[in-house]
Amino acid sequence: MNKIILSGNLCKDIEVRYTTTNKLVVANTIAVKNDFKNADGNYESEFINIVLWNNQAEYLSKYA
Repeated sequence: MNKIILSGNLCKDIEVRYTTTNKLVVANTIAVKNDFKNADGNYESEFINIVLWNNQAEYLSKYA
């Protein structure tokens, strides 16, 4: 299993949804700032879509 740890800011409010089988799911976007500057001398950000299920979705909805 691959693992990645992202540190950034959530881009929108947490929206909790349930599937038809009553599973908890949360979808959001994280803005992660690059460590380097572009040609103009500014920092850019990458916007990464995330989807969390069950326990991870519950944790994010409670503490974010």
